[in-house]
Order: sequence, then structure tokens, then C-alpha cells
Amino acid sequence: KVIQGSIDPYTAMLRALHTIKQTGSCNSSHNIYDGLRTAELTLHDLEDDLRHNFLTADRPDAYDGAVIACGLTSKPTGGHQLKSRWNKKKRNIDDTIIFIAEIEPDLFLPVRIEIKTFLGTITTRLVMTSLSIKNSG
Repeated sequence: KVIQGSIDPYTAMLRALHTIKQTGSCNSSHNIYDGLRTAELTLHDLEDDLRHNFLTADRPDAYDGAVIACGLTSKPTGGHQLKSRWNKKKRNIDDTIIFIAEIEPDLFLPVRIEIKTFLGTITTRLVMTSLSIKNSG
């Protein structure tokens, strides 16, 4: 099933990475449909002291280097449970931070995502040793 004017979450991330590559800005908005729910995802530029950063590897295989930190907010537009403790009334743009790195020239990838929840902060990391990049030239 397709919802007119929406894209899947992976395509939204690829478009956001393209925007960052072209403009250096996180600012973008995407209407997504994951097969069950719809939402408006918005990526935000964070304040300069948060935005351009250096990430220090906190695990042996984690990324270590310069990043652009983008805030992410999501506005449910259909199919979501309205009463859930996972849903805050007002999300801050730094409740979810996506750290984007230029892994190779013109190749931008999310290397860490931190999500603040009522349970604490959930952190996901790209395992750098599993990343294999081959040039086609």
C-alpha cells in the first residue's frame, strides 16, 4: 500500500543525507509511511556548540572523528496509539540526535543515534569494522 506524498523511512534518511552533503545543513522534512503508520519527520540544525562536534569512540569498533549532529523530531499523522508513555506531548529537537560523519569524500552516514526516553538514553552505533567500502574506479 502506498500513501500519496509519503516515502519509506530509509528513503527519508537517504534524502536527509543528500541534503547534508549538498548544503551542510540538517534542515529537512519528510512525510513517511512505514507500512502501518504515517508521520512527519523533521531534521533540525542544532546550535553550533552541539552541531559540529568530534565524536570519541566509546566502544572499540565505534566511529571516532568529526561529525555533524542533527536533531530529529517526529509528528505522528496516522496509525499511532494516542495514549502511550512513549509519546511525549512536546518533543525537544535534541531528544533524538543523529551524528552524521563523512566516512569518505562525499559519503555521509549516520554513525551514532541517541534517543532520550523515559527509561534513559538509547544509543545505537554503526560498527565500523563491519563497513566495507569499495571504489568503483
